Amino acid sequence: KTMKTMKTVKKSDESRDRFDNLPYVLPVPSSYAAFAALVDGLTPTQTVEVLQRIRISNPVSLGPENRKNMQIFYGILFQYFVSQCKLSPLPKATLNAIVPEIHMLTMEVPLYAATVSRARLEQMHKRLLKGTWPGKHMLCTLELFLEIFDHEQPRHPVLTPMLLLVAKVILFTPLRTTHDLARGLYLVKIMETYARNAGGALVPECLHFLHGLAKRVQIASTDKSGEGVLTLPARSKAVQKQLKKERAVSVDHVLEAAEEQGSQKGRASASAFAQLNFKLEVVACTFKRVAALLRMHRKLPSCAEMFAPVVATLKSLQATLSKAGYTGDLLPSANLDALVGDMDAEISNAKAHRAAHPLGNAFKEPVKAVKQFNPRFEEDFV
Repeated sequence: KTMKTMKTVKKSDESRDRFDNLPYVLPVPSSYAAFAALVDGLTPTQTVEVLQRIRISNPVSLGPENRKNMQIFYGILFQYFVSQCKLSPLPKATLNAIVPEIHMLTMEVPLYAATVSRARLEQMHKRLLKGTWPGKHMLCTLELFLEIFDHEQPRHPVLTPMLLLVAKVILFTPLRTTHDLARGLYLVKIMETYARNAGGALVPECLHFLHGLAKRVQIASTDKSGEGVLTLPARSKAVQKQLKKERAVSVDHVLEAAEEQGSQKGRASASAFAQLNFKLEVVACTFKRVAALLRMHRKLPSCAEMFAPVVATLKSLQATLSKAGYTGDLLPSANLDALVGDMDAEISNAKAHRAAHPLGNAFKEPVKAVKQFNPRFEEDFV
């Protein structure tokens, strides 16, 4: 352990010396390997400083050659972002530092940025055709698209295909493991963020996915989980002891989990998502996501018809969980009684508003007199 600490300190000193000796005017790296070697071992602040020096030293406005170089550098920087997203644990400080620089480069070379982003979406679509869920680096890439592109364009060359792709993923990709549940709920979170930023855009696939999750929750007859990914054991003292031993795992943990099949980290991540604690978190997250979508779309004329079946399923599920003993102490992150009551009230208000304002009147316009172009006759006309 001491040798490892000494090697880390020595590498940190070497990186600091290398950063201090860097020139202020930096050329564009010719390849990804050259850029990776340039920023290897640097802190997030130093990495941002290097990116800013490269961008300022090679402005796009000075000529076509600079534009071509910065387009190449955009692809390199995007590849570096994806490679950092594959690490476990996730280097959040580095990612948060380089995202603004990617945003600045996107504004300088927008057409090339859209081309690179659409190529990434094409790779995700090929993964969808194989029936597999997106990896954590793809989830981070989707969140990056929400940060660097404009949500207000009705037909965006990147966000519109992204929306359709995510909708197909959560509709048609099978849920085989609890890790897939985490990926699906994280995609719903991304779609909800997009809908909120786009002025309350309707994404019915999210509601369909959440409704499917609510239907899959079952209570086993014994104190052991069944075969289903959302089968909960009957409550007992052994189950309570198990929950106390397990550490809390949220849906956002999908970005921290290792995905290498067969590795020690991969097995640890799979066991973390297989915990009963996480299954209860999925149940609570389902209730909260439906409630958030209902609040977002409560002014839609079809709100009652669209959300009533889902709310009825959640109401039945809440009664089943309460009967099985899964109440506030086992679901501390969500007060299910209060959430169901609020959703029932929203549905009642939507139905009352529909009765007072029928759908036929929503698009009724006042009748305007047709303008007539009749000839005018004057007596003294010469």
